[in-house]
Amino acid sequence: MVISILLVLTSISYGAIFNEIEGIEEIKTYEPWKVTHPHYYYRNRKQNTAYIARKQLDFKPSLPGYGIFNFHNKLVLTNPDEKKRSVWKLPQYFHPHFGTRMSYHEKNLDSWQLYDSYCILNTVVEVKNL
Repeated sequence: MVISILLVLTSISYGAIFNEIEGIEEIKTYEPWKVTHPHYYYRNRKQNTAYIARKQLDFKPSLPGYGIFNFHNKLVLTNPDEKKRSVWKLPQYFHPHFGTRMSYHEKNLDSWQLYDSYCILNTVVEVKNL
């Protein structure tokens, strides 16, 4: 099983990591290598976006801009107390209260729960008036 994780580094611009940020449409035709990914395979979702990595990192061209992590429990974002993979348990400092920016999730505080040593993020929520 291949597990891919997108790490958003707030101090680096999207352009340094991503070659393309593509809004996915239900009726559009895509390259064959893309359609096996769940975001392209299940295209009937609102605000469905793919982040395509660069071949090399813009800020360090000697490193690839993409890759696969070997599975390790420390890399799993899913909250172990939840059945849905879209509910993440993160270190406390990911909560927007601490100034962390994570796409539209920073503006939708209803999707966050803050606790003493961690926070919970429901990554699949309806975005209203952002």
